[in-house]
Amino acid sequence: PPPPQTHPQEDTVLNPDTLDTARTEYRSVLTSRKQSWTDLARARVGLSRSVKKASLERRMGRRILVVEDNAEYATLIKKILESNIGLPVDSAATVRDAAALWAHHRHFILVVDMFLDGGNTGIDFLRHIPRGPRVVIYSGVAESDALTEIADIYDAEVVSKRDHNLLTDTISRILGENESRLRRNRESVPNSDTKETP
Repeated sequence: PPPPQTHPQEDTVLNPDTLDTARTEYRSVLTSRKQSWTDLARARVGLSRSVKKASLERRMGRRILVVEDNAEYATLIKKILESNIGLPVDSAATVRDAAALWAHHRHFILVVDMFLDGGNTGIDFLRHIPRGPRVVIYSGVAESDALTEIADIYDAEVVSKRDHNLLTDTISRILGENESRLRRNRESVPNSDTKETP
């Protein structure tokens, strides 16, 4: 019988330098991918927080709540805001009534008188609701350190009761800032068609 054919043995031993290079490249790929996913995870956490805040704002009704114990002045402010801002305006004279209205409508902007009848203040009302609505504190007294401190705590705007134009301008600016923030949040949502595969 003819002798069996023999094939030259292939060299299956990797050069040590080649092996080290392959290992280095592999680690580099893993590190790069891990870093990429870490960055993506951090971005998603930040986006999630922004979306949750925006979601709360969307759940809040596009309404304004005026907390004012003077019925005549509350009616005047309601008419001014509805005619100039174009959003529905509710009003309440007491902390209890204001809290009940907010629980029902989830107003986006709160215009709160600093001092109410019965020894209550607008701050007593703000303690009844979670953070989220934009707050405008308006008062007939001159601005004081205490009022400034309260405004800082609630991230509120402070407006004089005598300046109706400033009140309208302030609310218009708040609405514009909110629309810009929501638009940025929508634009920052990653496209589902460009997902990265691990």
